[in-house]
Amino acid sequence: MNGNFKLISPSHWRLPKKGSRLADIDLFLSKELLAGIQKDNSLNQLIDASQLRGILSPVVGMPDIHEGYGLPIGGVAAFDLEKGVISAGAVGYDINCGVRLIRTNILAGQIDKAKLREIMDKIEEKIPTGIGKKGRRGELPFSLAEIVKGGAQKMVAEGFGWPEDLEAIEEHGQMAKADLEKVSPLAVRRGREQLATLGGGNHFIEIQEIEDIFAADLALAFGLKKGNLSVMIHSGSRGFGHQICSDYINILMKAAAREKIFIPRRGLAAAPISSREGQDYLAAMAAAVNFAFANRQLMTYDIREAFGEVF
Repeated sequence: MNGNFKLISPSHWRLPKKGSRLADIDLFLSKELLAGIQKDNSLNQLIDASQLRGILSPVVGMPDIHEGYGLPIGGVAAFDLEKGVISAGAVGYDINCGVRLIRTNILAGQIDKAKLREIMDKIEEKIPTGIGKKGRRGELPFSLAEIVKGGAQKMVAEGFGWPEDLEAIEEHGQMAKADLEKVSPLAVRRGREQLATLGGGNHFIEIQEIEDIFAADLALAFGLKKGNLSVMIHSGSRGFGHQICSDYINILMKAAAREKIFIPRRGLAAAPISSREGQDYLAAMAAAVNFAFANRQLMTYDIREAFGEVF
């Protein structure tokens, strides 16, 4: 570890701001995890982010930190709303990549491997997996503009879920100010093809057993019981969000040059939040956020349908 890092408390390290670093860098890591980040570029990415205009202190590395594109995954950076910038690369390519847990009342002991395989086969029939895969659902009775405006709220209103689902989703499943007009035609095409698909990479659908309860009061509040099956979905905005990020990195790089903003690396391409380009990106980003909410909601519906056909 860089000798300039100071130990603040157990598992809390700080590199004070100095020179071109406009913010402190705080790491929340055990010694074992601390050793691990020496093997990739995540620390340098935090240092680069600390040099962006309007950055607020501290820039934070969380315990899951690992190398990303602009910011590392597990990196947190906040900017002054009036003086700061917005960075498409820092937000990342898979906008609103997220994890959803679906609880069930099915006991793990009630199913064998054959039944488990049957469930997975049903899910795979309904949800395409893998890089570039297109959705099997066909034409939905609403437009992409409605999807990116309404997110999971629109899906639930159309019957693809339960109203109580929205209570467990950030932003209640719909981020404001999304605008499809700020999205490129290529991103629109990719979005139309990939709704209700899982994707590749580290995305997954996993049937799990709740083996241990570590916080009984929280488990009770969430309806999680030891021995029950649950299903976890990890997916995001697919090619729609990826294309939005690609498009706006180019747009923000040009804006940064015009505004004479120092950009440490292309992955942190940024423009003032208040600029036309910054506001356009926020509107496009919100569209991708809502696409991801809708995507996970449709997969939740498909998984429930699959379970209903087996049990």
